Amino acid sequence: MSQHPCHHFRPTAPSCDGGVESSDARQEALSRLEATLSELGKRFRDYRPGPLTPVQLSALRFLLFAGPVTIGTLSRAIALSFSSTTGMVDRLAQLGLVHRLHPEKDRRTVVVRATEAGRDVVKAVMEDRIDFVGSIFAGVPAEDLLRLHAFLERVLQWNRRGAGDGVDRASRRGERDGSRG
Repeated sequence: MSQHPCHHFRPTAPSCDGGVESSDARQEALSRLEATLSELGKRFRDYRPGPLTPVQLSALRFLLFAGPVTIGTLSRAIALSFSSTTGMVDRLAQLGLVHRLHPEKDRRTVVVRATEAGRDVVKAVMEDRIDFVGSIFAGVPAEDLLRLHAFLERVLQWNRRGAGDGVDRASRRGERDGSRG
């Protein structure tokens, strides 16, 4: 498993800038970062653009990107159970945002595709979300926003490669499924 280049469990360790970082300084920095991310996360969780839930928006965005897909494919893409996805698709269909299709080759299969109204809602919501993000970062120069974006992309890459899957996550997983170590 690859490690984040700045992720060390020693009392003192080289920092990314070549200096030495103490575990106390790292813990303080992580504590401050957690508090800031929690506050920003709350603002994003409390934000509700338009009539859609975050999961409905995620589903519609996926449908617009991927095109018509089965409910099973949509379910896996948005990490929702099949039955919950079916109920959500029902609600989106009632709103006129998706169509259910039954392919000729297998009438039992249900394929879902976004309607023009669904496309319009996603476009409007995404424009509103960009305005919302703009309000959070009002006064921050574009250059700083680009640096923040580049850094956050690197964090995501490190986590996709497994750098974020340290001992804590593994032990939580063991506690959840009843296994130990």
